Amino acid sequence: MEAGAVLLASVHLRHIIPLDFDSIDYAPQPDAPHVASSVESEDAQPCLPTIDLESPLAESSLVRACESWGMFIVTNHGIPTDVLEGVEGDALRFFSLPKEDKMKALRAPGGTIGYGVAPLAAVLDKAMWHEGFTMIGSPVEHAKQVWPRDYMRFCETMEEYQKRMKTLSEKILGLLLKNCGGLPSFHESGGPSTTLQLNSYPACQCPKEIFGLAPHTDTSFITIIQQSNVSGLQLFHERHGWISVSPKTGSLVVNVGDMLHIMSNARFLNALHRVTVSRTWHRLSFAYFYGPPADFEVSPIVKTHASGSHQAARFRPVTKREYIRMKNQDPDALSKIKITREG
Repeated sequence: MEAGAVLLASVHLRHIIPLDFDSIDYAPQPDAPHVASSVESEDAQPCLPTIDLESPLAESSLVRACESWGMFIVTNHGIPTDVLEGVEGDALRFFSLPKEDKMKALRAPGGTIGYGVAPLAAVLDKAMWHEGFTMIGSPVEHAKQVWPRDYMRFCETMEEYQKRMKTLSEKILGLLLKNCGGLPSFHESGGPSTTLQLNSYPACQCPKEIFGLAPHTDTSFITIIQQSNVSGLQLFHERHGWISVSPKTGSLVVNVGDMLHIMSNARFLNALHRVTVSRTWHRLSFAYFYGPPADFEVSPIVKTHASGSHQAARFRPVTKREYIRMKNQDPDALSKIKITREG
């Protein structure tokens, strides 16, 4: 293998294989981040809006939460407790395996599914205290490698979870876009783009010196997050700084991604968020991403005022494929598609 190919392979693997959490002697680097909330006491922090999806006020509450926060908590979401507990139990079963067994499901270089670090690590070029299992639809390809004789239980759990999350995503988006023509039809484009990411953040001896996930926004329309009972998710709010999103039993966290921010013409805030790690506790979370198909063109929805004048579009149309390509080169991809007006 030529030297260039060897270097390329090592770069790929560095962005795929998680840290060896059990044996690594992590020493803080001079430029390591100091991970701390700007609000010292969680008791003093503002709380995210909690929205009962069965309430007659759900639609207006969702819109206000997206305008003011970009992230909110939902209850009465319709996903049974046994489904939520099932995915947590099977995720823990996977992440508790010896590393050599988890590596049987390793994501291929350039691939999008399987075991590995968060794809975000390659974009930001940062080490993160994280391991994940990404799936689109059935995880059978990788599950068979891990459990040759007992893979169906894991697959059935994850497939049912994704089915429920897809229904919930479309319910939430339908309410948010009810007065804007409703959720676009993706049937001609092969259906929406959906991904389930199982996240594991082992206990870390230097929790103030390394991120679980570094600050970022999601590319999706929305992301639905199920947290275990260990805190770690934080949202950045321009008035409050970094605030912790504490787990609440039976509830789910929803955040706005870049695609919905663009479609809403910046009316809905795309949530800048990060994950911190614990010195003592192993944390799990599960993120379901719902977005447009790769070649679906997302355009801002602009309002027509009573006077007949039109609201100006703040972004040019962009497909998800093009946007991801730009974001892989520059995390601030939104600035590349903003429409600027002079004079």
